[in-house]
Amino acid sequence: VEFALMLPILLMILTGIIGVSFAIFNWQSLNQGTDAAARYLADEGETNNSNGDSKMTDPCSAAFAQITNLTADLDPSQITVTYTFNGNNIGTFKGTSANTCAGDQSYLGSGNITVTTTYPCNVFGVGVNKIFAGCQLGATKTELSY
Repeated sequence: VEFALMLPILLMILTGIIGVSFAIFNWQSLNQGTDAAARYLADEGETNNSNGDSKMTDPCSAAFAQITNLTADLDPSQITVTYTFNGNNIGTFKGTSANTCAGDQSYLGSGNITVTTTYPCNVFGVGVNKIFAGCQLGATKTELSY
């Protein structure tokens, strides 16, 4: 009789442990992708002439490709990204098709480049997503471009 009373509590604890484990895994992936994107923009976003134009035609799309390469288990359409180039906020973009900033890139060049990402705490399992409703995982990385 005592075990039957403890079983629901044990199942809730186990479900919580599994849910937190998924969230930590997703957060770690998001951090790695964010770090890679910031490093890529700092390395590849240098200017190629005196007017400050970048060698990249679309730095946001290129950076988002770096993020998704390292976050294969995350749904790219749920990743939200904000880029800050030398104090200029570019976007808040959500998903693959939205991550584009082609055109004038005079904001690139030497200085700080910050990539900020968020992702919902999606956990697979019946009823588990309700536990983490409204939860957002986040990562921010700043690199210095020379």
